[in-house]
Amino acid sequence: MLGEVGGVTSASWSLSSNSSGASIYSSSLNGATVYSGSYQGTFVVQYTPFNTCGSIDRYYVFSANSCGYYAYAVSPNPASEEITILFEGEVESDGLPEQINLFSESDYGGNDPVRTIDLRKESTKQQAKESRKITFDVKKLPKGTYILHITKEKEAKVESKRIILE
Repeated sequence: MLGEVGGVTSASWSLSSNSSGASIYSSSLNGATVYSGSYQGTFVVQYTPFNTCGSIDRYYVFSANSCGYYAYAVSPNPASEEITILFEGEVESDGLPEQINLFSESDYGGNDPVRTIDLRKESTKQQAKESRKITFDVKKLPKGTYILHITKEKEAKVESKRIILE
Protein backbone atom coordinates (compact mmCIF):
# COMPACT_ATOMS: atom_id res chain seq x y z
CA MET A 1 0.00 0.00 0.00
CA LEU A 2 2.42 2.61 -1.16
CA GLY A 3 0.06 5.38 -2.12
CA GLU A 4 -2.03 6.15 0.93
CA VAL A 5 -3.78 9.46 0.27
CA GLY A 6 -7.14 10.35 1.85
CA GLY A 7 -10.33 10.51 -0.23
CA VAL A 8 -8.77 9.04 -3.36
CA THR A 9 -11.39 8.66 -6.08
CA SER A 10 -9.06 7.38 -8.79
CA ALA A 11 -5.35 6.80 -9.35
CA SER A 12 -2.87 6.05 -12.07
CA TRP A 13 0.34 4.03 -11.90
CA SER A 14 3.08 4.22 -14.52
CA LEU A 15 6.73 3.38 -15.02
CA SER A 16 9.28 5.95 -16.07
CA SER A 17 10.73 5.62 -19.56
CA ASN A 18 14.05 4.33 -18.17
CA SER A 19 12.24 1.34 -16.64
CA SER A 20 12.27 -0.84 -19.76
CA GLY A 21 11.78 -4.53 -19.07
CA ALA A 22 9.41 -3.90 -16.17
CA SER A 23 5.62 -3.59 -16.32
CA ILE A 24 2.72 -2.92 -13.98
CA TYR A 25 1.03 -6.27 -13.46
CA SER A 26 -1.99 -5.04 -11.50
CA SER A 27 -3.03 -1.87 -9.72
CA SER A 28 -5.69 -0.39 -7.45
CA LEU A 29 -6.31 2.95 -5.77
CA ASN A 30 -3.71 2.30 -3.06
CA GLY A 31 -1.26 -0.23 -4.47
CA ALA A 32 0.34 -1.78 -7.52
CA THR A 33 2.25 -4.95 -8.34
CA VAL A 34 5.26 -4.40 -10.57
CA TYR A 35 6.70 -7.29 -12.59
CA SER A 36 10.37 -6.99 -13.48
CA GLY A 37 10.89 -10.43 -15.10
CA SER A 38 14.59 -10.91 -15.78
CA TYR A 39 15.16 -7.13 -15.84
CA GLN A 40 17.97 -6.05 -13.56
CA GLY A 41 18.53 -2.49 -12.47
CA THR A 42 16.67 0.44 -11.02
CA PHE A 43 13.25 1.60 -12.13
CA VAL A 44 10.85 4.32 -11.05
CA VAL A 45 7.12 3.89 -10.44
CA GLN A 46 4.96 7.02 -10.61
CA TYR A 47 1.77 7.08 -8.55
CA THR A 48 -0.79 9.83 -9.18
CA PRO A 49 -3.82 9.79 -6.84
CA PHE A 50 -6.81 12.02 -7.57
CA ASN A 51 -9.25 13.37 -4.99
CA THR A 52 -11.59 16.38 -4.72
CA CYS A 53 -8.59 18.69 -4.15
CA GLY A 54 -6.76 17.59 -7.30
CA SER A 55 -3.78 15.31 -7.76
CA ILE A 56 -0.18 14.92 -6.71
CA ASP A 57 2.60 12.83 -8.24
CA ARG A 58 4.58 10.48 -6.04
CA TYR A 59 7.63 8.53 -7.18
CA TYR A 60 8.96 5.24 -5.83
CA VAL A 61 12.38 3.91 -6.81
CA PHE A 62 12.96 0.14 -6.87
CA SER A 63 15.94 -2.03 -7.65
CA ALA A 64 15.73 -5.51 -9.18
CA ASN A 65 18.63 -7.91 -9.19
CA SER A 66 18.31 -11.58 -10.08
CA CYS A 67 21.72 -12.33 -8.52
CA GLY A 68 22.62 -14.66 -11.35
CA TYR A 69 19.22 -16.33 -11.62
CA TYR A 70 16.65 -15.86 -14.29
CA ALA A 71 13.20 -15.03 -13.07
CA TYR A 72 11.04 -18.12 -12.88
CA ALA A 73 7.54 -19.16 -11.96
CA VAL A 74 6.49 -22.46 -10.40
CA SER A 75 3.00 -23.70 -11.18
CA PRO A 76 0.57 -25.01 -10.32
CA ASN A 77 0.85 -24.72 -6.58
CA PRO A 78 -0.92 -26.66 -5.14
CA ALA A 79 -0.26 -29.44 -7.68
CA SER A 80 -1.46 -32.99 -8.20
CA GLU A 81 0.04 -34.25 -11.49
CA GLU A 82 3.10 -32.19 -12.35
CA ILE A 83 5.03 -29.07 -11.38
CA THR A 84 6.37 -26.79 -14.09
CA ILE A 85 9.22 -24.34 -13.57
CA LEU A 86 8.96 -21.70 -16.30
CA PHE A 87 11.99 -19.47 -16.84
CA GLU A 88 11.20 -15.91 -17.95
CA GLY A 89 12.97 -14.19 -20.82
CA GLU A 90 15.78 -15.57 -22.94
CA VAL A 91 17.54 -18.45 -21.20
CA GLU A 92 21.28 -18.97 -21.64
CA SER A 93 22.85 -22.30 -20.65
CA ASP A 94 25.27 -20.71 -18.19
CA GLY A 95 22.39 -18.92 -16.45
CA LEU A 96 20.40 -22.07 -15.76
CA PRO A 97 20.66 -23.74 -12.38
CA GLU A 98 22.78 -26.88 -12.29
CA GLN A 99 20.26 -28.92 -10.34
CA ILE A 100 16.64 -28.82 -9.20
CA ASN A 101 15.58 -31.04 -6.29
CA LEU A 102 12.25 -31.72 -4.66
CA PHE A 103 12.35 -32.74 -0.98
CA SER A 104 9.52 -33.95 1.24
CA GLU A 105 9.12 -31.42 4.04
CA SER A 106 8.44 -34.20 6.55
CA ASP A 107 11.84 -35.79 5.76
CA TYR A 108 13.64 -32.51 5.13
CA GLY A 109 17.08 -32.00 6.63
CA GLY A 110 19.81 -34.06 5.04
CA ASN A 111 17.64 -36.70 3.39
CA ASP A 112 17.68 -37.54 -0.29
CA PRO A 113 15.36 -35.63 -2.62
CA VAL A 114 12.23 -37.40 -3.90
CA ARG A 115 12.81 -35.98 -7.41
CA THR A 116 15.93 -34.53 -9.07
CA ILE A 117 16.59 -32.90 -12.41
CA ASP A 118 20.27 -32.56 -13.22
CA LEU A 119 20.86 -29.73 -15.68
CA ARG A 120 24.55 -30.55 -15.91
CA LYS A 121 23.48 -33.20 -18.46
CA GLU A 122 23.74 -31.55 -21.88
CA SER A 123 20.46 -33.03 -23.22
CA THR A 124 18.48 -31.80 -20.19
CA LYS A 125 20.16 -28.38 -20.32
CA GLN A 126 19.41 -28.01 -24.05
CA GLN A 127 15.77 -29.01 -23.56
CA ALA A 128 15.36 -26.49 -20.72
CA LYS A 129 17.02 -23.76 -22.77
CA GLU A 130 14.80 -24.36 -25.82
CA SER A 131 11.48 -24.80 -24.00
CA ARG A 132 12.29 -22.38 -21.14
CA LYS A 133 10.69 -24.83 -18.74
CA ILE A 134 11.36 -27.90 -16.63
CA THR A 135 8.63 -30.29 -15.53
CA PHE A 136 8.49 -32.63 -12.53
CA ASP A 137 6.07 -35.57 -12.52
CA VAL A 138 4.52 -35.68 -9.02
CA LYS A 139 1.50 -37.97 -9.63
CA LYS A 140 2.89 -40.85 -7.58
CA LEU A 141 4.14 -38.78 -4.67
CA PRO A 142 2.11 -38.73 -1.43
CA LYS A 143 0.02 -35.65 -0.67
CA GLY A 144 1.80 -33.15 1.53
CA THR A 145 4.24 -30.27 1.62
CA TYR A 146 7.49 -30.34 -0.34
CA ILE A 147 10.46 -28.02 -0.73
CA LEU A 148 11.79 -27.23 -4.21
CA HIS A 149 15.53 -26.38 -4.31
CA ILE A 150 16.91 -24.57 -7.34
CA THR A 151 20.70 -24.78 -7.09
CA LYS A 152 23.29 -22.67 -8.88
CA GLU A 153 26.50 -24.35 -7.70
CA LYS A 154 28.88 -22.00 -9.53
CA GLU A 155 27.64 -19.17 -7.34
CA ALA A 156 26.95 -21.32 -4.25
CA LYS A 157 23.27 -20.28 -4.26
CA VAL A 158 20.11 -22.22 -3.50
CA GLU A 159 16.62 -20.80 -3.88
CA SER A 160 13.81 -22.64 -2.10
CA LYS A 161 10.08 -22.69 -2.66
CA ARG A 162 7.40 -24.54 -0.70
CA ILE A 163 5.10 -26.71 -2.87
CA ILE A 164 1.81 -28.36 -1.84
CA LEU A 165 0.77 -31.66 -3.43
CA GLU A 166 -2.93 -32.55 -3.30
